[in-house]
Amino acid sequence: LGGSRLQRFVSSKWFDILIALVVFANVIVVGAQVDVEARLGEEAVGPSFEYFEYVCTAIFTSELVLRIAAFGFRKLMAPQNRAIFALDAVLVLLAWGDIVLSVVYKVGSMGDSAFIGKLFKVIRLGRLARILRTVRLLGELRVMASMIVSSLRSIMWLALILLGVTYSFALVLTQGAAAYLNGTPE
Repeated sequence: LGGSRLQRFVSSKWFDILIALVVFANVIVVGAQVDVEARLGEEAVGPSFEYFEYVCTAIFTSELVLRIAAFGFRKLMAPQNRAIFALDAVLVLLAWGDIVLSVVYKVGSMGDSAFIGKLFKVIRLGRLARILRTVRLLGELRVMASMIVSSLRSIMWLALILLGVTYSFALVLTQGAAAYLNGTPE
C-alpha cells in the first residue's frame, strides 16, 4: 500500500505542477543571474543565486529519487519513459557536478583558470534544458512536438526542392546578367 501511495503521489497532477513551477522559477532566476552578470560583472552576483540553485537541485534530486522509489528503474527505462528519465538524470547529475566543481574551485585547489569559469557558465546554462521536462505535462504540446518531428523529413525535401529552384533561377539570371554586361547577345 505504501508503494502505491507513493506512486499516486508522484503521478499526481499536483506533484507535476509543483515541479513545473520550480522549473519555471529556476529558469527565471537563471535569467536574472545572467542579466546581473552582464550588467554588473560576475563579482556583483551575490550568493543568493547560488543558494537558490542548491534548493532547486535538492528538489530535482528528491523528485528523481521519489520517482525511482515509486516505479523502479525498469519502468522508468521503458521506451515511453526513457527520454524524460534520462533527461532528468543527466540534469540532476550536471547540477551536482556544478555544485562540486564550484565548491572545489572556491576552496582554491583548481587555480584561477578561465577554462573553469567558462565550464561553469556552460553547465549553468544547461540548467535551462529543464524546461523541456514540462513538455510531458501538456498533452497537446507533446502531440504538436511529435507532429513537428515526424514532419521534418517532408520539410527537408521541401527545403531541398526550394533550394534547387532558387539555384536554377540564380544560374539563369546570372548567366543573363553576365551576357548583358559582356555585350554578347544570347
